Amino acid sequence: MKSVVEHELARSRGSLRDPGLLNSLAAQFGKAIGSEGALRYALQMMSDEAAAKDEPPARLSDVTEPHARGQFLVAAVFDAFVTIYERRSADLLRIAGETTGRGRDLSADLVRRLAGEACKAADQVLRMCVRALDYVPPVDLEFGEYLRAIITADADLVPDDPFRYRVAVAEAFRKRGICVPGVMSMAPDSLMWDEPDLADLPLFGAPGDLDSLFAALLGTLELNADFSVRATKARKRAGASARFNRRDESARIIGHNHVQTWRWLTGQADHAIDLERLLGIKLKREIRYCDANGQEVVSTAPGGIALSSETGEPAVEIHAVRVARRQGPDGQDLPQLVVQITQRRRGYLDPEEQQAADNGTMPHTGERWSRPDFWFRGGATLLVDLRDGRVRRCIRKRIDNDTRLAAQTAYHDRELAPVSLARMAAEPFAFIHGGHDD
Repeated sequence: MKSVVEHELARSRGSLRDPGLLNSLAAQFGKAIGSEGALRYALQMMSDEAAAKDEPPARLSDVTEPHARGQFLVAAVFDAFVTIYERRSADLLRIAGETTGRGRDLSADLVRRLAGEACKAADQVLRMCVRALDYVPPVDLEFGEYLRAIITADADLVPDDPFRYRVAVAEAFRKRGICVPGVMSMAPDSLMWDEPDLADLPLFGAPGDLDSLFAALLGTLELNADFSVRATKARKRAGASARFNRRDESARIIGHNHVQTWRWLTGQADHAIDLERLLGIKLKREIRYCDANGQEVVSTAPGGIALSSETGEPAVEIHAVRVARRQGPDGQDLPQLVVQITQRRRGYLDPEEQQAADNGTMPHTGERWSRPDFWFRGGATLLVDLRDGRVRRCIRKRIDNDTRLAAQTAYHDRELAPVSLARMAAEPFAFIHGGHDD
């Protein structure tokens, strides 16, 4: 693959923004994957931008078609990669006395060095994008939230940013009008997900209580399975010819960790209200507690929330309990526990039906209760540092967020609001292929 990069860089004299190079890549992708494809259109978009330098690039709010919007995300990531490559290779070109994109042909040695920088930059940008998948909310991901995930995941692993990778990514998203909900500035420090603030969770008590609470959970999980030892024991029990099934053992560990997490979460009666605030879900149908002024407060779950058949309380789903072991460029390790928790709430296109469900006046029998128009989902992604048991991040989508519910209702109500998507500049990923299913 590096030889292909060298060939294309030699043709474009070291520039990855050359319209001819981008058009060539777009055509190759078109032949390889057919006429559709976000990457092909993203490359074509960047080629058009390069050919019209004085005109501002197209913005996400200018288009409504889902796949056309997807190309903005791909173009932003590719643009960030090119910017990072240019920063990494600037000193090589300066030493060689060359300028990209024009002048005489570059020497073979310089082309090889430039190709090495391009491949390294591509690998690092890819790793940034993949690591970010552990830093996103479990439901209704938006483009701007994915940007926050990229920035936060990279900053947690690589605090120093000498080549300003995070600045390049943020700037590429900003140029294309990809907004970030709830953020005033597009500076990387402002884009990072906040750490949990115990000031908002007074019932936890001392500042360390939240961490000690999750440390108790860690003690019940199987996080360091030694398959070689388990295989030896299995053969001794079943005979020398027995084969150890690692897939079954992995499934058993996953199931065990999910069950232990569910039991721990649903068994926290003393901390239920603060866990609800932290995670954005509901653990009890009703909780009575005293606020800081000693006044009794009642917290109730929406009536349309899905209930557990075992407990009769709001149902909680554990979708992931996995260990992520990351290694930075200097060899530093960052082992984390990634926990994804979700919950469901009934959604109705008719406002009166929605109000009846939320108020608890809708009968819990019949077709409308068992088959709502759609399921509205909320939940949280927890990132726990396994080195000290500290909760580093909690990225949530609240189940009782009526504004988000109204946006999803408008999207699903296609017959009454066929162009409702045009009003949503920050498009949730999950919407574009969701249809009317769960």
